[in-house]
Amino acid sequence: MLPAFRLRITTIRAKFSSLFSVNHPINSISSLFFIYMIGWGIVDPLLPVYVSRMFGSYSSAGIVLSILQFFSLFWAILLGPILDRVQKKNIMLVMFFLYLPVSPILLSLQTLTQFIYFRFYHSFISTTLWTTSEAYVREHSPKHKETQAAGLFDFSVGLGQVVGGILTVLLAAYLGFNIMYAVTLFAFLSILLSFNIPDGFHGKSLTGIRRNLDYAHIKKEFRDGFLNKKFRSLIIYAFPYFIAVALLPMTLPLFAQKIGNSLAAVGAVAALFYLPMTFESYFSRINDRKLMVALGLGSGTLIFLALFLVQNVALMFILVLMLGVSLATITPNLAGEFTECMPRKEMGELSALIYSIKSLAAAIGPLAAGIIADYAGLNYVFLLGGIIFCSLFALRRTLWVCPA
Repeated sequence: MLPAFRLRITTIRAKFSSLFSVNHPINSISSLFFIYMIGWGIVDPLLPVYVSRMFGSYSSAGIVLSILQFFSLFWAILLGPILDRVQKKNIMLVMFFLYLPVSPILLSLQTLTQFIYFRFYHSFISTTLWTTSEAYVREHSPKHKETQAAGLFDFSVGLGQVVGGILTVLLAAYLGFNIMYAVTLFAFLSILLSFNIPDGFHGKSLTGIRRNLDYAHIKKEFRDGFLNKKFRSLIIYAFPYFIAVALLPMTLPLFAQKIGNSLAAVGAVAALFYLPMTFESYFSRINDRKLMVALGLGSGTLIFLALFLVQNVALMFILVLMLGVSLATITPNLAGEFTECMPRKEMGELSALIYSIKSLAAAIGPLAAGIIADYAGLNYVFLLGGIIFCSLFALRRTLWVCPA
């Protein structure tokens, strides 16, 4: 019995450790984005509270959050033809440099118009960084380990957001909104780490690709995506899911601040929400993707409806943690499906197309949340999320599964 027990423990350890190692490029970029996301893990949950307090409405926060994604939609379309022609490491390094002045600019803004101008700048660097990093992950994913690579990258992003939320809980009472200088600090640390990212691709320089920015390449980007039947079906199915997820980064912090009455509660709800994302690597290793998506949608529907009714902050924390688990079962499996639907030579432009679709959904989400919250109440935003998840659960058999 004892040797068998030891063998089982050894097997479990081997499987557990393999969750956190795909290959050197994926491990390296995952570590980099863990550090980078600590800064945004602090700032993202505070931003809707900061803006809503400044302008006195939830709709203003929705506008500020959605306008970033609206601009990102157009940047992603333009960037698609570029990403397969340049060295991605260098692009990411430049974007980290451009993030250095973000914190002092953000804290100096006074009007909604100024916020819109700032978000235009922010949308360029954000879109470029994320489309490049996602294309990098797909480009360096080993064959048949696409889902594990996406899961490890998302694990690192989620862990950074969890650590950022914990730091908000610990420091917000002392620093207030000055804690939002974290973006500049962690962007600087990311610059130092990005020099160690491997990238064997020898593409063109940025000065030599202007001829690729024409209508024909943009048209080709959409044609490649929507003529791919499996890719098109998955995009159509996933779009409402992206909208439902986009409701949460704005609604959860505002709801936590409302019933918890402190910035510490905002940090706590963010940390709890992103904590399950650190287990996406585990969920990504389960072979039945349809089953995992169905479980996530079914449980998520019930949790959204419970959040619609809850008014107790402790119960809210529990439900938010459970909702994070539901999303963690869905997200890496959808990411793996997208990767398997992409020809490798088109991964850059199709990654940008996915980012465009996500950006459109992410623009709709907070704008709808702000309007609903002002006219009906924050909890009605959760009702909308529940309706979307319930509809997707009912239509789950339409999810196109790409063959391995």
